Amino acid sequence: MMVPGNAAGVAKQFLRCIFHQLAPNGIFPQLFQSTIKDGTFLRTLATSLMDFNELSSIAALSQLLEGLNNKKNLPAGGAMIRCLENIATFMEALPMDSPSSLWTTISNQFQTFFAKLPCVLPLKSLLEPFSKLLSFVIQNAVFTLAYLVELCGLCYRAFSKERDKFYLSRSVVLELLQALKLKSPLPDTNLLLLVQCGTAAMECVRQSIGEVLDFMADMHTLTRLKSHMKTCSQPLHEDTFGGHLKVGLAQIAAMEISRGNHRDNKAVIRYLPWLYHPPSAMQQGPKEFIECVSHIRLLSWLLLGSLTHNAVCPNASSPCLPIPLDAGSHIADHLIVILIGFPEQSKTSVLHMCSLFHAFIFAQLWTVYCEQSAVATNVQNQNEFSFTAILTALEFWSRVTPSILQLMAHNKVVSSQRRLPSGVQSHNV
Repeated sequence: MMVPGNAAGVAKQFLRCIFHQLAPNGIFPQLFQSTIKDGTFLRTLATSLMDFNELSSIAALSQLLEGLNNKKNLPAGGAMIRCLENIATFMEALPMDSPSSLWTTISNQFQTFFAKLPCVLPLKSLLEPFSKLLSFVIQNAVFTLAYLVELCGLCYRAFSKERDKFYLSRSVVLELLQALKLKSPLPDTNLLLLVQCGTAAMECVRQSIGEVLDFMADMHTLTRLKSHMKTCSQPLHEDTFGGHLKVGLAQIAAMEISRGNHRDNKAVIRYLPWLYHPPSAMQQGPKEFIECVSHIRLLSWLLLGSLTHNAVCPNASSPCLPIPLDAGSHIADHLIVILIGFPEQSKTSVLHMCSLFHAFIFAQLWTVYCEQSAVATNVQNQNEFSFTAILTALEFWSRVTPSILQLMAHNKVVSSQRRLPSGVQSHNV
């Protein structure tokens, strides 16, 4: 509102008249490239033009972008840096309730402007500073998974070089790995979102599957991670966070192993070289016992990841089956080492005491895994594959049942296992 004789009103009208008269002469591109010492000037200008019908603040921004886009070459170096800073300051004062048609024009002009921008900035790529900003957001702010995935997808489509296509996806995966290595404290919700994003960035995660498996296999990683993370957020609970995290990582690992297996099971042999080589009868000592427990724990997580992925992605082009069915007999031998060695080894440590828990959980998961494999679609020779899956489950139980019966004969040991202290349960993850 203009108040006659009011100094602020006179100054406001003066700005309107000056810029309205000079707009055809390209005043806005020149002004925004200048060093403006008064930090409030651009905000004042935007406010003054806000309700000016002859030259609104939106129209001023449009003229600025039009003037810059019409140049054969954008201003280079420091002039463009100043211009970008001034544009950001000016836009902070723009009315957000402007007609959408005006913003459509501005968006198109910005698209042209940004396409020309990388050639004049004193940077090798816009991706490097933007990835740093993205890392800061991941570490300190709240974000939406859909936006993060879309951002990585847009980066992939916008750039032609293979290195640039995956630049932001690699930044996201790096933040995930840094958090798992306790080098970067993240909010727990953000960490879980990065795991979900990792399933959409398998090309970048592929090189780090070994590190993911190491994290899943280590019994103590979750304890260290919880003490290193930022405060636990609702609705997560510290007792369920670890399960969500490891199942998410297990999905990533299971998908990659399943993808790389093919007919020769190349991937599973690479990542799990011990799978087809259980300890022999002469090797079943304390060391072999604890190794088998660790192997069974890791296999359990992989099976959980596989089953979870198949449940949430029922229409996938191929089922996620990381553990080959022909490994069933060898897996049974790993389990037998635990069942036979439990009476002697159970009192050694908490992990030894929990060995039966891990063994029977795995036996259930392997049974469900075989059942799901039997009804899997999009596999070659489906009838034969289904028959093989059912036989694998039957053979597994036929091999481990005698050891279970032998263990049950040790009633005293079984009874003591049922009276485990409550603290044991915290080590099961």
